[in-house]
Formats: sequence, structure tokens, C-alpha cells
Amino acid sequence: MATLDQIKSVLYGTETSNRPGKIFAASFPVQPDLLGKRFGPNYSSVSFGSNQLDAGSNPIAQQAYERIVNNAFNTGAISQEQKDRLLSYGGLRRPDLGFIGGLDSPTRALPLLQSDLGTLDGLFSTPYARSEIVKVTHANIATQLTLINNLLDRLTSAFQNDPNSIFNPTSADYHTAVAAMISAHNRNPSLANRLVTNLEQHVRVAPDPLSTRELTTAPDIEQLGKLYRDFITTYGAPNLRDGVTVPDQ
Repeated sequence: MATLDQIKSVLYGTETSNRPGKIFAASFPVQPDLLGKRFGPNYSSVSFGSNQLDAGSNPIAQQAYERIVNNAFNTGAISQEQKDRLLSYGGLRRPDLGFIGGLDSPTRALPLLQSDLGTLDGLFSTPYARSEIVKVTHANIATQLTLINNLLDRLTSAFQNDPNSIFNPTSADYHTAVAAMISAHNRNPSLANRLVTNLEQHVRVAPDPLSTRELTTAPDIEQLGKLYRDFITTYGAPNLRDGVTVPDQ
């Protein structure tokens, strides 16, 4: 079983690389020099929090984002024009790509968008926004808590007696396996669910893509190793093992 704080700790590692400065700041999915250009499969909007909630696709995040922007306007921190433009980013995926006219057409408002990122950084650092971000982070993880633990219970039950399985709690790679499943569910719930479907169809993967060992596990388990492997092994798994507390208070 994983607690809310453990899941939060794993996602802090896999989503921010343990960087406190990203919790109360606005992030776009690509670096500034790539804004306005097509960049792989990443179609997020403004992200924030220790688990980098996306205001473009996550309803809970979008609502919190709108509250933060509206509060900034109501307290005189931004103009009506800024408010309207900032609110337009909520529910919009990759606003820098200018979907009208094709994915490869950068928006003419790109300079404004880059300026808005700085404005949002300031808004997200206010006491009101910090409180909202912490609350929405907990609310989002709470919606995943039971689902993630159901998956982990099924995996642990299926492989707890297999000495070669990374889902055996005695395995040196157990924390990596759990962190990978948490990260997989947070990023792609359908992938996480597919990994624990038809558990009786065991396959052997050699070497283990998460370390260097063989393991007996469910079909498609190798995808766990492909899903942000460096973030999982460098940050997510150690955070889970060491009980790292997210510095968001």
C-alpha cells in the first residue's frame, strides 16, 4: 500500500526532479527556445505543483488555475486584458503551437505568452496561490490513491513469492517498481491498467529494463522502464525509499 504522502513524494521526484522552485512556478512543457515549435508528444499547457498538474487537460488543475488568475485580478495584480489572456490558457493544450492553421504554425502571440509565463510565476508565488496549489495537489493525488493501491496490491499479490520479480517486496528493485507504477498511472492510467491485466500471462524479460536483473512479470512490463526511466530511478524510487517530504508548506 502507498500512502498519499508516498505517492506525492514519488511524483515530486518524477515530475520536478526534486526541484522546490518548480512547485510554485508556472511551467510550459518545453524550454523557452522551443516555444512555438512542435515537440514530440508533449501537448500540455501551463503546469504547476509538486506533481506538475496540467491546466490544459486536468479539470481539477484548470479550476485552481482559474481561481488563482481571478484572485489576482480581483486584488489588482493584473489587468482585465491580462486576466482574459491568462484564462484562455486553461483547457488549452500547448497554447504556443497555434492549433488553428496546423500544429507547426507558431502563434503570433508567442512573445506575449513568454511574458505571461513570467507573470504567472509571480502569481503562483503569492500566499493565495501557494495554498491553492497545495490543496489541488492533494486533491488530485487523492483521486488516484485507491486506483494506484489496487494496481499495486494486484501486482504484489501476483509476484510476492517470485524471487526474480521486482514486485516481490524483498527485491532490491521493489521501490523502483512501485515508483514506476505510480508514475505510469499518473502519466497514463490506461498503460498502468494494461500492465496488470491478464497477470497469468507471465513473460520473462532479460535484462530487467529498470535495473540489470531478470524478472518474471506481466506483459508489457518493459514499458515501465521506458516511461521516464531516469526520473524514476534517480528521484522517484529514492524518494519513496527514503521517505522524502515535499517542501510545499
